Amino acid sequence: MARRAVCVGINAYPTAPLRNCVADAMLMRRLLVEMGFDRNDEIRALFDGDGTRNNILTLLAWLVEGAQPGDVLVFTYSGHGTRIRDLNGDEPDGLDEALVPVDFDWNRRYETAITDDQLRAVFCGVPKGANLTIVLDSCHSGSMLRSLPQGRSKYLSPPTEVSSDLMAPTTKGSLLSWRWLLGQPPALRLLGRGLKRRGILLSACKANEVAYDGVDQGPHTEAVVFIMRSAGLRLSYKRLIKLVRRRVLGKGYGQHARLQGNRAARKYNAFMPFPG
Repeated sequence: MARRAVCVGINAYPTAPLRNCVADAMLMRRLLVEMGFDRNDEIRALFDGDGTRNNILTLLAWLVEGAQPGDVLVFTYSGHGTRIRDLNGDEPDGLDEALVPVDFDWNRRYETAITDDQLRAVFCGVPKGANLTIVLDSCHSGSMLRSLPQGRSKYLSPPTEVSSDLMAPTTKGSLLSWRWLLGQPPALRLLGRGLKRRGILLSACKANEVAYDGVDQGPHTEAVVFIMRSAGLRLSYKRLIKLVRRRVLGKGYGQHARLQGNRAARKYNAFMPFPG
């Protein structure tokens, strides 16, 4: 049984910096060490300027290389998320959800974002029986236009000229979903149909909500780590997400953590090998 993890935290965005994402990634790394991961050999971390698109994709390739049933693979990401126009027609609303590396550029968004399609391509080779857990403390909806008392939103909103492109007609002849501008986009399809039998996704909020950067720590990441430690590092995914949601809402953050992916695995202990 092998363990591997990639932890990414990015504060240093040129146009919309965040405050607590590097601390989030460090906190997740400490949790994984407490759970038996070797800090030097089994965990790779990228912070701020190192969190480029190429570096993230390179480490994700390392994460899944040679994966076998029984392995534990973890990817944690704290930073901005966004949405860009879908070019291959596989999204019903015509938009791809995307992670935002530090070198992301709206003028070169298709070359510098990491879309859900690209993540699926990386993770599709993970074999059945391996535990692939993805923790996303980011969001793909919401507005940067309002004052946010809970800290900055982790949604990177497009400039005006790009917003008009997102409302262009889709290949099906209908307008891209107006729900996106109203803060009601469809759920992130990171895992895809093929990965739903393998991967577990713990996301910070519903698709129509904002994930906040928090005051001292991202509330989603802080809750995941606090609950796992409080439970002696042994807790099912199903129970974990319920307690995370309760803790985050109890602190006044209007975001509901979500658990997606492998339904059968939700009863198993988080970040641990699947039984059998």
